[in-house]
Amino acid sequence: MLAAVAGLVLGGACVGGAWWLTSGSSDGAEADAAMACEIVARTPGITEEDSSGLYRWGAASGLAKAAAEVDPSYAEFASALEKPLHVFHSTFEASGPEFDKAMREAKAACADRP
Repeated sequence: MLAAVAGLVLGGACVGGAWWLTSGSSDGAEADAAMACEIVARTPGITEEDSSGLYRWGAASGLAKAAAEVDPSYAEFASALEKPLHVFHSTFEASGPEFDKAMREAKAACADRP
């Protein structure tokens, strides 16, 4: 019994320590931008058949706008993440040269964010 309790305590301490070491600041523009880019990285695109990508891009765009609100140096970043949504809402298509360019620029903005 003592070994099981010790194992649980040690396991919890290891998980908590790993979380603490790998987590950054939980507030501010950089945290919002980082979270937006995490969403972009795990959302390959927007499709007409599955609206989950649309919702994820909407969330990423919202976080990017929050970052720009706190720190104006994120304004171009926010604009780049909003562009695929704008193109989709304008054309109702998630393909084509304009949409593909907007997606590339959004992903590049994550790679180059301030």
